[in-house]
Formats: sequence, structure tokens, C-alpha cells
Amino acid sequence: MLKLFVSLVLFSSCVVFSQSKSSNNHIFNIESVYINSFGYTGYANDEQHSNFTVDWRVNKNNILMINGNYDTYSLGDISKFQLVYKKKITDKLSAFTGYEKSMQRDVFSGNTSENSNAVIGLGYDVQDNMSIQVINQTRIGNQNSSNLDIGSLLKLGTKLKF
Repeated sequence: MLKLFVSLVLFSSCVVFSQSKSSNNHIFNIESVYINSFGYTGYANDEQHSNFTVDWRVNKNNILMINGNYDTYSLGDISKFQLVYKKKITDKLSAFTGYEKSMQRDVFSGNTSENSNAVIGLGYDVQDNMSIQVINQTRIGNQNSSNLDIGSLLKLGTKLKF
């Protein structure tokens, strides 16, 4: 009952807060918050995959991001959450750093494992809707071995906005 009450209070406060108009009385401008989410289900094997991103553009050069992923598979479930700070160095070049927490649950044994990563990277905006990123993820702290996590990882990728 308490969980239901807390969920309703949080949901209603988010609805009220998200519908309010921006004014000088707010700590930050409501219009500077961007929320994206996506999810789908694989009906053949009951898999679910979803992700969300919340971007808060603090000002022209500073952005705070929260990213989350949740995936279910036949053998296990994986959740990943990221908190990232992004700083614009020039109009096209930006640097970012953050923290990632991943959790995995084995369906058959019920065993869980948690891992933490430090995230650091550079991004370059080729156009308004396309950027290239280099990201380094390094394990930190005590780590648990799991089937779907990779130790340290260097990624080169492209982001397209459409």
C-alpha cells in the first residue's frame, strides 16, 4: 500500500511539474528538460527491451543526462543506469564523464551481479543532427563476473537525431 501511495504522489507531482509554465521562480527552466524513451516486446520469447534518456540542459555549455536500459532475455535480465555530465568545449566539440551501474539477474539460479563503470568520452558534432563519439568505460570497485558484461571497453559510435 505504501509503494502504491508513493508511486501516485511521485506520478502526480511529475504531471503537475511537467505541465507548469517556466518562470523566473523555478530553479531551472522547464523547457530545458528533454525526455526520450523507447521500448518493445519480443512476443515469441517474452523478451522485453526498453530505454530512456533524460537530458537537462543546465545552460548553453553544460548538460546533465540520466540514461537507463532494461532488457530481459531467456537466461537473464539486465538493467543499466548512467549519470553523465557533458561540457561543450567549442561549438562542435564536447567532453563528458559519468558513472554507470549495471545489474544482472540469472533467471534459473536467481543469482544477481552488480558492476560499476567510470565513463569518459569526447563527442564531435559533424552536423546539427549527427555526432561522432569516442567513449571509454572502465570498471571500478569490486566486480562480479557475469555473462553479458565486458570489462573495460572503448567504443566509437555515431548518434543521429531525426
